[in-house]
Amino acid sequence: VPSREQQITKLKENSPYDILVIGGGATGTGVALDAASRKMKVALVEKDDFGAGTSSRSTKLVHGGVRYLEKAFRNLDKEQYAMVCEALHERKNFLKIAPHLSYELPIMIPLYKWWHLPYYWAGAKAYDFLAGKNALHSSYFISKPSALDQFPHLARESLKGAIVYHDGAHNDARMNISLALTA
Repeated sequence: VPSREQQITKLKENSPYDILVIGGGATGTGVALDAASRKMKVALVEKDDFGAGTSSRSTKLVHGGVRYLEKAFRNLDKEQYAMVCEALHERKNFLKIAPHLSYELPIMIPLYKWWHLPYYWAGAKAYDFLAGKNALHSSYFISKPSALDQFPHLARESLKGAIVYHDGAHNDARMNISLALTA
């Protein structure tokens, strides 16, 4: 990666740019990459390190919007439903195009009340169903002993078992730098 001084020198030496993107976070590097892919000459500037601001404080998840699925069902909101479908599609694309920066992540939800089992089971299976061909792995139930075997520090009292579903995760800092360098 060129030093800041080398980057500034290059910016001053080159002919005029088609677009100047100010801010080297997730949005700025995404805009710069999009413009560069459209054959525009792009200058991308950032006052700190690329991805050092808000972009460095993400959850690191590449998720399909499981929270939005609950809202979609609870409020009968078709916009939330559509967003979940799109997010599940994009999650699969993201994991496919950046396997060196992302990975599948099993997520376990401990269940402490018996009525949680059908509630979360239905939600996880709906998530699987909506993912369709973009599904990572099918969600499943694990027993209390299995949950404690995997996470021994879970509160044991009242634990009934757990639901496991799959989403994705990524290295946000490396992704941001990768986008900036590509742009």
